Amino acid sequence: CVCREGRGGGGEPQMLVGIFSARDATAKREAVRLTWEIPPGVTAKFVLCAPGPSGAPADTPPGSLMRELVQENETYDDLMFLSCEEGYAHGLLTKKVVAFFTAVHERFGQTRLIYKVDDDTVADLRALADQLRAPDRFIYAGSFNHWVKKPTHDPKSRFYEPPEVFNETYYPFAALGGTGYVLSWPLVDYILRSGVAARNLLWNEDRAVGVWVDLASKA
Repeated sequence: CVCREGRGGGGEPQMLVGIFSARDATAKREAVRLTWEIPPGVTAKFVLCAPGPSGAPADTPPGSLMRELVQENETYDDLMFLSCEEGYAHGLLTKKVVAFFTAVHERFGQTRLIYKVDDDTVADLRALADQLRAPDRFIYAGSFNHWVKKPTHDPKSRFYEPPEVFNETYYPFAALGGTGYVLSWPLVDYILRSGVAARNLLWNEDRAVGVWVDLASKA
């Protein structure tokens, strides 16, 4: 079994890994725990939306699932609950990313790198941390999506982007493909403090992050 928090000198982690997961995806989380190596200086947390007043009633899990989640976190101490609503439609995943960045900004103020990834991904965290060691500037890494350049305004498409949300002809060069991405602390700090994220809540989460980074690079 792998550790979920590498211990490398104490203090805040050098890289925080937010593994986005659904509340009922217990098997995927267990697979990550059994297969990922978490090197020293890296902390990994599974990121889930907690039910609350802001969530829709349909998004509230049954009591049995909540009890299982509480027990899971007592066992592993690797769940991060956010104030958000689970889902993909209407920009819900983008809002979850904003909630994650905000939580990291509040709780891990000295973390140098933030890596957002899904629970169905295999990541070599040691190699990634070595390549992006000690950044003091804007760093943005991921799988750049150059084959989908234009937003889709067809409401029937799973990649629908409402024109009132994003009405540009093309996505910026920084738009990603969705497998995961790393942002340095200064970049996340700017995105939150400037309001870039709050003003650009695209429905496609990976494209939204690309827009935020593009605007930050031009500031």
